[in-house]
Amino acid sequence: MKINIKVLFSALLSLSLLCFTSCEDDIVAPPEEVINPITITIEEFNTFLDDGITAQYEGQWVRIENVQFTGLDAGQPFLGNRNIQDETGATAVIRTNSDRDFAYQLTPEGSGAIQGYVSKFVSSGGTTTIQLILRNLEAVEEMNNERFEIVGTRVTIQEINDNLDTYLNQLVTLENVQFVGSDTSQVFNGTSSNANGSKDLEDCEGNTIIVFTSTSSVLSNEPIPDGNGRITATVSTFGETIQLLLDEVPQLEGPRCGDSTLPPCEEDNGSYKNICFLRNLYTGGTTTIPSGTTIRGTVISDREGGNIDSRNITIQDGSAGIVVRFTAEHSYDIGDDLEIDISGRELGDFNELVQVIDVATSNVTDLGNITPTVTQITCEELETGLYESQLVIVSSVTYADAGENFYGGSGSGSNRDITDASGTSVVRVDNDASFGSTAIPSGSVNVRGVVGTFNGSPQLLPRNTSDVTNPSLP
Repeated sequence: MKINIKVLFSALLSLSLLCFTSCEDDIVAPPEEVINPITITIEEFNTFLDDGITAQYEGQWVRIENVQFTGLDAGQPFLGNRNIQDETGATAVIRTNSDRDFAYQLTPEGSGAIQGYVSKFVSSGGTTTIQLILRNLEAVEEMNNERFEIVGTRVTIQEINDNLDTYLNQLVTLENVQFVGSDTSQVFNGTSSNANGSKDLEDCEGNTIIVFTSTSSVLSNEPIPDGNGRITATVSTFGETIQLLLDEVPQLEGPRCGDSTLPPCEEDNGSYKNICFLRNLYTGGTTTIPSGTTIRGTVISDREGGNIDSRNITIQDGSAGIVVRFTAEHSYDIGDDLEIDISGRELGDFNELVQVIDVATSNVTDLGNITPTVTQITCEELETGLYESQLVIVSSVTYADAGENFYGGSGSGSNRDITDASGTSVVRVDNDASFGSTAIPSGSVNVRGVVGTFNGSPQLLPRNTSDVTNPSLP
């Protein structure tokens, strides 16, 4: 009988890291001769026999196909512990001692097969872990394919703490998190001891979890960001402590929990007014825009998709976004880089969606076409209203009305609820949208669109079919 004991393998990603130097002599060196490697998966590699101590493939040569070194370990020296992952997000450790002649060679940045010798390490506390030991660089010579994209399962800190067995040794993504204030003045590790690698991550509800960074990590000497945002990491444990091992540089650039202050907004950007400055002029009702005001932005709406009024465009410039309503229909497409003279025009709103009103198309200069920037956010972030008239993508959502058409067939449009780990938001599709008859996908998908507002309630407005058929993340 063979069982998979996840908790025991968790030390593969934690205790083995803590043994970076002191445990080197306890690692079994591979035999000189490679004998008939057995092709297995990472899940099988992590399997113990029913005694809970003996690894299923302990003392054997194995081959694991379609794997890659994790984002922070790819292109780094083999020395120490480096993690590989497969397309499911499952992870295993590759151990290389300093006496190996390839210890300071760099790990491959592609994907493919790897082979090595399965070794076991037992800590002083009696925890058994499994590591893959490479004989030489021939073990990774097939890892020259393109890297594959892995999207971490969207979870919260509380869900990890309450359901460890579900997420252990899996890649996850956490949104709206930040390092505690006392840690933001430090680096991730910055010492020769792994004992200094544990830092506290929190969410806005006060839930916490440890983020562990080894001395050999590329992030070891990097300062801990002080903002709020997204991290992607592998769930692990050290003893009874749950911890995360970062898979990429944390994206923590937003305002911290409880900080409703918008990012600083500069009035000018060269010869143009920033759109954020223009939005700040709006205080309700209508306001006459000062003479000499010109803005420049990228069109993010799609006139051909039909999910926007034919006289309107939505543009963004990196500081914010806004709707511009023309006096007639226009011919501007996604990505058009426009300079717009809005001197003397009215700044107002339509059902609380801020817009510049009645601009002549003759006031527009087309400067070319560029790819618009897409910001990845959560449903919770969408509901803050801070992303109005910006192009965003919300990942790993499910539709309440999966299988139905985006437009329900009556009225001016249809509202469809989407839900991710952070909450629920509305996707709005008008009756004129070219993709209204497209069936809503089932399962976990991504949805992209422009953030709108209707009477104070944020809405996500997909622009075309590609926005609603599980678009790739930026």
